Amino acid sequence: MKGNLVFVDSSVLEIAMFASETPESVKIEKYRLHYMKSNGKILFRYDNAPHHPEIASYPHHKHTPDNVIPSSETSLKDVLKEISATIIGKP
Repeated sequence: MKGNLVFVDSSVLEIAMFASETPESVKIEKYRLHYMKSNGKILFRYDNAPHHPEIASYPHHKHTPDNVIPSSETSLKDVLKEISATIIGKP
């Protein structure tokens, strides 16, 4: 699944999720949820690209404008909640 969501404040969430399916379940193999201002400046990004082995939650991590921090695998629902809180100004 790939796509973009544009929010009321013109911020954008780029979504890229790649999944595999078995008769019993669907497993997210790879994901990137990149949230940015309308000018393209990063607000945050969750992903599981294997490029930060020093992070305790490797390969899952969160990029902020200044850091890369540990993060568990996150869901689109949780990211949408985080964005909603950001837009309405509640942490």
